[in-house]
Amino acid sequence: SSSVLVHRNLSTVSATELSNKRTWREYEDKSTGRKYYSDGLTTTWDKPDGFISPDTIVANTSSQDDKNEPSKKKKRNSVSSNAVIKKEMVSFSTKEEAVAAFKGLLLAKGISPALKWIEVTKLCECDSRWDACDQILSVGERRQALAEYQTKRANEIRNEQRQERIRAKEAFGQLLTDVLPTVLGFSARTSRFVEVRSALAKDDRFYAVEDEATRESLFLDFCDDFKKREERKQRSKKREAQESFISFLQEREESGS
Repeated sequence: SSSVLVHRNLSTVSATELSNKRTWREYEDKSTGRKYYSDGLTTTWDKPDGFISPDTIVANTSSQDDKNEPSKKKKRNSVSSNAVIKKEMVSFSTKEEAVAAFKGLLLAKGISPALKWIEVTKLCECDSRWDACDQILSVGERRQALAEYQTKRANEIRNEQRQERIRAKEAFGQLLTDVLPTVLGFSARTSRFVEVRSALAKDDRFYAVEDEATRESLFLDFCDDFKKREERKQRSKKREAQESFISFLQEREESGS
């Protein structure tokens, strides 16, 4: 049986296997299902010393793969992170789009109208949008965009401050309207700001205006308007009284009295 096995396997061994002398390989006898081993010259049913079967190699490889799995996952995560970073990189089809994006970056970073170019660079250069704009806009074009942004932003800030002052003055004016008529002894002609200040300071609207000089100025303006309203009321009453007297005289004349 062994001689037949030797003959059959030697006839089926390839030329490559014959050249690799003393390299044992594992085979399976199709008729019996038994494992046998050959080095190209010798065939035997017994496992040679030091021989490692392919199954053992596969098992060891799988075990090593399991050990390396965390590092592979880490590597995959790293690759995935790089992919996300690449995806977040933006690009612009036109310079106009890039300029608009650059100004949007400046707004998002809170760049003030007085900030210098070198300071703007330090604040923005780590942002991916800065790099994207750098790909399509020259330094001169970006500096021009900065100048346009800062001019517009300065105008916006001035307008915001103006609106804030208007709201503060309106609130303070309403405070004067609500409180001064209730202050004992108040006179728009003779009262001074210092005399009514304590009554006004109890209301939070008093502090809507920051400085004392502006508060006093608004108080004086209120007093002037108050006096003018009182004068108009007096003139109106006088005119009504005159018209009423004239009407009375006409009625008497018509009645023949």
